[in-house]
Order: sequence, then C-alpha cells, then structure tokens
Amino acid sequence: MHESEINWNLILQGNISLLWIQETMKLENKDKKVGELLDTFVNRNEGCSVLNIGSLIMASYLLLVYPKEALSYKDILKIDQYNIEIIVGEKKDEAILRRIRNSISHANFNIEGDTIVFKDKVPNKDNFNFICRIKICDFGRLLNDYMSIVKDKFFNRFD
Repeated sequence: MHESEINWNLILQGNISLLWIQETMKLENKDKKVGELLDTFVNRNEGCSVLNIGSLIMASYLLLVYPKEALSYKDILKIDQYNIEIIVGEKKDEAILRRIRNSISHANFNIEGDTIVFKDKVPNKDNFNFICRIKICDFGRLLNDYMSIVKDKFFNRFD
C-alpha cells in the first residue's frame, strides 16, 4: 500500500480508543466520575468518540484476521440480517466473511461516510472479484454477533 492511500484518520481514531483505556487507568483519575473524565478526554481529542471507526477496524482485525484460517466461517452467521450489499461476487455466507477477512488483512477497504466498502481479489489478478458495502453500524453488529458465536463455540468445547 502506498503511503498516500493510508487513511491516517482511521489510525489516529484507533489510537484515541487505546489512549482512553490508558486514561482510565491513571491513578490521578481513580476518583473521577466516568462522564467527567470522558468529557475532558473527548474535548482534548477534538471531539473524537472513544468508540469510533478506528476501534471497529482494530476489532475486526483481531476477530477475523488474527485467528488466520483457524475458524470456519461455515454456518457461523446468516449474512442476510446485516444488510450487506454485494456489488461484485457470490453471496454465500461463509464466502462473504472470508472475503471481508481478506479485505481487512490486505487493507483493501474504504470508509465512505457511514459505510465500509470491502474489496478482495484472487492473487495474481488485477481486478477485484469481490466487492461489498455495509453500513458501519451493521458491521459493528456483525462483529459483535460473530464474537458471541465464536466465544460460545470455544467455551462449549470444554464442556
């Protein structure tokens, strides 16, 4: 990825989310009310919310990319409930999550207003053979639901 293609705003917002965690752990803040601390923090960070698109992308990397291919996407989620618009490619539930995972791992996504556009392609091909669009709030819901299912599957294997 060329430096001019990097979304620095996304990186900075993700960092602000991490800074919030550090802020809450400082000893001098232990007796402050959360609302007071949050107001001061958000004002100091130009109004950026501590939960933002940067934290969502960090979470998606951790939940989808980090496990590598260890997770099967088959039968995990029914994608229809997340209002994903498939622009190019097939609409199989497991394929969509795998293609979104690939898009995130190769940084082939764009934030367009309140929407994320994910793109994936087969190696050694010039054209994207998968493109989908999903609202940020729906993607956040998808990640939360996905994590709940993965967590249940993981902990149930010890029963």
